Amino acid sequence: MPQGNTSLRAHTPKRKVRGKRLGVATASLALVVGGTVSSTFAGAQTNTPSNIAPYDANNFHNGEASASGETFRFNITQGNADIGLSYGSVMSGYRDITGRSNANALDLGVFPTLFGVEQCDGSPPILNPSTFPPKTVANSNEAGSEIAKPAEAFMPGYGQEPHGDRVGSQVATATKQPSSMAATASEDADMFFVGIIGGKSEATSSLKDHVREARAVVTAKQLKILGGLITFENPKWEAVAKSGKVTDVSGSFTFTSATTFGIPRTAEEVLMDLNELKYNIEQILGPLGAKLELPTVIVTDNKVKVTPMSFKLKDPPFGAELIKPFLQNIQPLREQYVNDQLAADCKSETDLMMADIVLGILSGSGSAEIHTGGAEAWTDDTDFSVPPVAELPPLAAQAPTPAVESIPATPDSDYTYDLESTYIPGTDGTFGTTEFDMGDTAAPTNVAKKTVVNKKAKTQPAGPINGTQAAVAKTKAGTAAVAVGLAGLLGAIGLTFGEHLRERRTRRRIP
Repeated sequence: MPQGNTSLRAHTPKRKVRGKRLGVATASLALVVGGTVSSTFAGAQTNTPSNIAPYDANNFHNGEASASGETFRFNITQGNADIGLSYGSVMSGYRDITGRSNANALDLGVFPTLFGVEQCDGSPPILNPSTFPPKTVANSNEAGSEIAKPAEAFMPGYGQEPHGDRVGSQVATATKQPSSMAATASEDADMFFVGIIGGKSEATSSLKDHVREARAVVTAKQLKILGGLITFENPKWEAVAKSGKVTDVSGSFTFTSATTFGIPRTAEEVLMDLNELKYNIEQILGPLGAKLELPTVIVTDNKVKVTPMSFKLKDPPFGAELIKPFLQNIQPLREQYVNDQLAADCKSETDLMMADIVLGILSGSGSAEIHTGGAEAWTDDTDFSVPPVAELPPLAAQAPTPAVESIPATPDSDYTYDLESTYIPGTDGTFGTTEFDMGDTAAPTNVAKKTVVNKKAKTQPAGPINGTQAAVAKTKAGTAAVAVGLAGLLGAIGLTFGEHLRERRTRRRIP
């Protein structure tokens, strides 16, 4: 096996002063052994204009920088549902003069919302909320944010039970430099198709000597494909972005050695094995939408992303052709089954929702994904400074406002208006409608009718009234009518929504 680090790398060169240029977006991965390019198995290139101005010491903005990485993620997606968990997710960034970071050895995603709340019948949550993993967040605006405070994360307990197995540790800091750091160390995560052993992640960002820098690094002892059919030793995903006095946007995926069936392989051989494995998986499991995605370095001007090693079952063609039509044919039976289950036990709603998501994926719409590794970094020169508020000029002397003649009313001036609302319930679980009527109109048969306003304007003392005065009086009455009408409209909408919500809660909590 060749000595040294084996890598898949893409980058833009370093240089002291940045001039106007076209950024390069590239997904080319070159396998490097001892500095010699020996193989390239993916390539694409696009030109985009730079969005960062050339470096100017007299017109430099702090801007912002951000870096993120993740050790392991499992995710299922169907429609608007996105459910999953991740190990070792880190984010570090700063904006102008404020640093911020967060580290999560375990991120449960939406599981706390689904399983960490009191159930519909008042029984305890499925997962014990007191055992959820802690959140480690640092913000340089808060005292003590520069002090590292490591924390450990565990799998949550069920019901009222204590927490489960240890998942990892996490720490985050932030300073007023500005700078920030987030790091995690994770226990092993292996779901056969893709697994990572001894994973660690770290993200840092800083502003120093007119150089904005963001860096994300994810490492592990081993990266396993199909339970160790192919194994990479000491894999490393790294993304670095710098701008300002120094410019460098680069990313890489590297490893020190690799084996196939436990047999040491050269860099060229293991890449051939990996591509052959990828081809066979997608051919054999193609009807299930199986894909094995290899790490890719993508550079777009001031941003770099190193993608994870991923295994996906996405939009299965087999399901779209067979399972989806079958489910459509038995839709009435499915609906009846769901209603029966909810009637028997309202707590089954979450299980039914999860089953529906799985069926949706199997029917050709959605995905189940496993990701290992991955890093991203970017910087920007946005000016976040706020100019001081200019002093207001002194007010100029103004002429006195002429007195307004009072508007007398005739003895018979009596402005009367009625606003009535009628709520018509909806059918088939839809929202009802509310109709409004100005004046005395009869309500439809068997429909509730409520007079919201029936008010008469006060009669003013008698006196002459000209055309202008009549217009003003009419405007006042019209304004009052509009105001009262809006109040009645809002009230009726509130009643309608409340009634609909009450009906939904009644249907949800079936005794």
